[in-house]
Amino acid sequence: MIQYDFIEASFNPQETDTYKLSILAGVDSFAFIIKNARQEIVAASSRTLEGVGSDPVHFGRYFNQLLQETQLLRRSYAETRVVWLSPLFTLIPNRLFLPEEKLTYFAHLSPGPAAADLLFDSKMTRLQATAVYPLDKGLHFLFTLCFPGCRVTHFSIPYLEALLSLPVATIRPRLYVYVNKEKVWLTLIDGSELRLHNAFSLTGDNDLLYYCLLVMKQFKLNPEADPVYLSGQLAAENPAFRLLAAYLSNLHFVKHRFSATMGPEGDKIPLPLIFDLLCIAQD
Repeated sequence: MIQYDFIEASFNPQETDTYKLSILAGVDSFAFIIKNARQEIVAASSRTLEGVGSDPVHFGRYFNQLLQETQLLRRSYAETRVVWLSPLFTLIPNRLFLPEEKLTYFAHLSPGPAAADLLFDSKMTRLQATAVYPLDKGLHFLFTLCFPGCRVTHFSIPYLEALLSLPVATIRPRLYVYVNKEKVWLTLIDGSELRLHNAFSLTGDNDLLYYCLLVMKQFKLNPEADPVYLSGQLAAENPAFRLLAAYLSNLHFVKHRFSATMGPEGDKIPLPLIFDLLCIAQD
């Protein structure tokens, strides 16, 4: 199902070799955003993939089909980034990180990385930590085959970098809530310190409130005062949002666009819905 899809009148097919393409891919969703050299968003698209399940092979077939159907994805760009959206991700302090122990860092998770997964690591300077994440080796091969020279990374890396770059307008801790289909990512930032970044599964309307209150209780936050910022697939008319609004007094949808400029078509898209793409499109 297509959530949104637009191309600005300013999109110039003759200039795509100066544009940046950022793709956000998960086993049940696919989206991309294109930014020109003037930091203007000239195109974006987002859709959910029905019937794919959690099988990377099925996603690979959908991915190939989307490439054939979407001419914008077959153009040449100055830079292409493929960002994998998955709950499997961990951060290890640099002083404790050992490359040979990457699989061990997921030992407490069930299910953990699959046998067909490659394990990647990436330094996050702002956090003085190393991000570790798995990606199916068949999908990694597919991404690099379809987009030679592309940068493949995990969603949490540009997402956290983007959140940590936001101006701080309050001394209170901030809880960021990102909803994508049946998962929610909760990120707690206190000043410039990352306190929590974790993904939870959603099976009912009450789950989102439950996990938010659980995190707030764990970190001794005040539901009546500490700010909570929402993004992703959660509209104001959604029952899960109404529950949040009933219990969290300082609840907001995200309003930040970073350095990006939206055109008239992009301005029609609710900012919280396209916020994930704006995060991964940051330089």
